[in-house]
Amino acid sequence: MEAYQDNNGPLTVPQIQVVVDSIVAYKAIVAAVGTPNSITIDTLNKATGSSYALVENENVYRQAIEDGSGWLFGEITEVQDIIDMIRVENAVLLLTDNSLTTSNASAPSPVVNTPTDSEGVVYIFSGFTYSGGANATISNDNKSVNISRSVTPGSVDLSLSVEADSGFYWHGVDYRINVPETGPIAMSINN
Repeated sequence: MEAYQDNNGPLTVPQIQVVVDSIVAYKAIVAAVGTPNSITIDTLNKATGSSYALVENENVYRQAIEDGSGWLFGEITEVQDIIDMIRVENAVLLLTDNSLTTSNASAPSPVVNTPTDSEGVVYIFSGFTYSGGANATISNDNKSVNISRSVTPGSVDLSLSVEADSGFYWHGVDYRINVPETGPIAMSINN
């Protein structure tokens, strides 16, 4: 009924075909969760009615669908779930060693910050381990980590959670922070 009202009258055959193609693409993705698949960019974009899925990331999307990774709900229940997966996986692929930031890497207690949240995606620190003379404290909002030094060099392994702002899809990325006794800390992806 909504499509009828949006169109100010009956849908045309091409408009009906777009809706049918979208439903077929959505059902194909739902059926593929947890199994090896050949879901294409075209299928993802038809299902979502968007162009968020990028051809260079096709294998990543297939793997995410196959793994069911980050699918808190165990299955796709709506189109937004697919959009969330695409946005999060796109964001993860853009992360570099320099995605975490600090205003003063040489400070006695440097503060490391998450990347800036982007459309539909939030970044939070979800945990850490440490070794040697290093330690860490995550802020209450999970957006920054205070690194503590000692006379013994060490490291902090941080877990960065890249999440859909709806909270239903996530992908974890690990970073290692090398913490010398003095001088700048060094950050790198540790996957």
